[in-house]
Amino acid sequence: MSDTPRRGAPPHFHVDEEWLALRSENVIEPALPIVDPHHHLWAGYLVPDLVNDLRCGHAIRATVYMEAAYRYRTDGDPRFASVGEVEYADSVGAEFESGVHGDVHACAGIIGRVDLAQGASAEEVLQACIAASPKRFKGIRSMTAWDAHPDVTRMRVPPPPELLLDKRFREGFSKLAPLGLSFDSWCYHPQLPELIDLADKYPETTIVVGHTGGRLVQGPYASQQDETFRA
Repeated sequence: MSDTPRRGAPPHFHVDEEWLALRSENVIEPALPIVDPHHHLWAGYLVPDLVNDLRCGHAIRATVYMEAAYRYRTDGDPRFASVGEVEYADSVGAEFESGVHGDVHACAGIIGRVDLAQGASAEEVLQACIAASPKRFKGIRSMTAWDAHPDVTRMRVPPPPELLLDKRFREGFSKLAPLGLSFDSWCYHPQLPELIDLADKYPETTIVVGHTGGRLVQGPYASQQDETFRA
């Protein structure tokens, strides 16, 4: 399995401990049960780091693992490479479920990645992810964040524009709901009309809008922050 992310920006795993030590925050409601719905594991932030953060004083009961292109399979059909990440996250979930780290269930839910642009054949990969983690695998995330301005899109391999409107992408998307899977969206705020159109076409599919809709504040949007916030 590969520990190197295959797409996106370089992993942001540098932690400035000296800077972090300059401030602390009190736990406001230590008895309030919390599920962390979105975290990653990758080179530089692995299980020991997660365990340490989960012991922050909050009543964190469970977490949801979010795909990060980590621990992909390096052999076999490349269409199924991302199944390796689901297998890895499932093993972490089993480790926490054993109670070795206390009563928190990290990676109790797993959001993987499947290339929906391959069309209807995406179902084969979705089924493989389910088989790899029948209890924890809950859905997928697609990195569809795209903008024409170079100050916005900095991923090594950016997605194509209007991917959410693409016919083959939607063929793959249509396979989610019948399998009981959700869709996590990572798009920028100018793309939200495309996401709305997708939701209207497939109302039976649960869609999670990640990163509060991808509000942009850089490049041409730097001078439009009030307008962007209202939108």
